Amino acid sequence: PPAILDRALQYKADLAAREAVAMRSMAANWLGVMRGMEDEIGAIARTMAQRRAQGLEVTAGYLYRTQRYQALLQQAYGQFIRYEDFAADLIGRNQALFVRLGREYGLGLLDMLEPGIGGGFERLSVGAIENMAGFVSPGSPLRSLLADAWPQAIQQTTGALVKGVALGYGPERIAKMMNQGMSSGLYRSLSLARP
Repeated sequence: PPAILDRALQYKADLAAREAVAMRSMAANWLGVMRGMEDEIGAIARTMAQRRAQGLEVTAGYLYRTQRYQALLQQAYGQFIRYEDFAADLIGRNQALFVRLGREYGLGLLDMLEPGIGGGFERLSVGAIENMAGFVSPGSPLRSLLADAWPQAIQQTTGALVKGVALGYGPERIAKMMNQGMSSGLYRSLSLARP
């Protein structure tokens, strides 16, 4: 019946709208993280571009030995942990919400097919499902997946810096490449937030 299709499409639209809100919130929080590191990223990009202009080599090994890059990594790690806490909480709350919505819409669809039929089904414990879906404590699967983004983001950031310097790019372009490398952490968390 058309009413069932309308209800299913309404559910899909509801999920998409809630997902969009979560994505915007995560992206805005990530922008705050990146703004907190702009100055340091720019300074490292300038320093390494100058080093290259002097004919000196810039390698990943060299970067990791510099105090300035270690300071950036430490700052980035602290920012990333705060973002991870934010993202895990938001994702966990949304997972619990999506479980409740799925249950409500599903039972509603059943009742549209055959009034009263939804009440005849053995009901899953919503509380138990929410606890599984929203389990966000340290060491949980969700936290582990979010934490895995950190090494990848640093590897891509370091690679971007080395590549930009090797190609003789200016500091602004190098900093932009580094920001893109760091943003792989955001992309990872956004993929985890999808219902």
